[in-house]
Parts: sequence; C-alpha cells; structure tokens
Amino acid sequence: MYEGNNPTAVKSQKNFAYSLFKLMEEKPLNKITVKNICEESNLSRQTFYQLFTTKEDVIRYYIRESLRKVQIDIDESFEKNIKGMIKVYLRFLIDNEDIFKLLMDNKVAYLFIEEFAIRIKEIGNKINGDNFGEYSEYIVAFVTGGIFSTIFYWLKSNKEIGEEKLIELIAKMLTLQIEI
Repeated sequence: MYEGNNPTAVKSQKNFAYSLFKLMEEKPLNKITVKNICEESNLSRQTFYQLFTTKEDVIRYYIRESLRKVQIDIDESFEKNIKGMIKVYLRFLIDNEDIFKLLMDNKVAYLFIEEFAIRIKEIGNKINGDNFGEYSEYIVAFVTGGIFSTIFYWLKSNKEIGEEKLIELIAKMLTLQIEI
C-alpha cells in the first residue's frame, strides 16, 4: 500500500476509500470488485494497483488515517487515565458507527483491531520505554481484543448500557477491578 504524501496519490486513496464504503452500503464486500471501485471513483485500475494491492488495503488505509486523526486525543487522554483513552476510542467508534457496522457485517472488523493493536503497542512503548516486556505481543492482543470485542458486542446489542457505564466497565476489566 502506498504510504507517501504525494497530494494526487493521497486524494486518489481517499477517493477509493470513499467509493468502497459507498459500495459496501449497497452490497457485501465479497461481491465488490476492484473494477466496481474504480468505476465508482472514476479512477483507473492502474491507479488502484499503484496505491493498493487488495480491497482490504483500502479499508486498512481508511482505518489508519482515521486513527491518525484521533491519536493526539489518545496520547493526551491516556496520560491522564485509562478511562480517558477508552472514552476517546468509544466516541470515535460511535461517530463512525455506520462504518464499523459495515466492517462487522462484512467480517473485516479484524482489520480495525490489527490497526488498533499497533496503536496500543505504541502507547505501551511510550509508557514503558521501547521495552514493553517479554510478553508484549500477548499483552497487546489481550488488551486490544478485550476492548474491541466488548465495544463491538455493545454496538451489536443496540447499546443496552450507557456510554459512561461501558467506559467504566472496560476500565475496571482492564485494571482487574471487576467482581465476577
């Protein structure tokens, strides 16, 4: 996937992402072709393949760019407390709920989780130095999976509990302060 900052390339990447999500509102991801995405975006297949390898790369691009936009809030809130970090991500997911429901419905929510895991590891490294520990990958997998499985469940269950209660519940689970 292209990761440069050429304005024309970046504009094309955004256009492909917008077009793919627009198409996903109409039909499942597995029924969408690169040709469909190119037609919707009015860009060539050659341009697509210069920027991306797969449709999933387009989704990764969208997620990565979206997470970059909230990273400053995450950095600031995490240093205050874990609830602040959870609140920022939850607000991000709620603000982008339609997109995340599309990801869940198309069984590609794991792409978001993979990108989020990268952010969790960065936060862990920032707090603990570059040595996040011998079992850092396991810790990242546990924290990432726990947070987002809980939030995705909450979204699928039509938000049966309020946002603040969910934030408090996740924070308690992450800090082992929950009674079973």
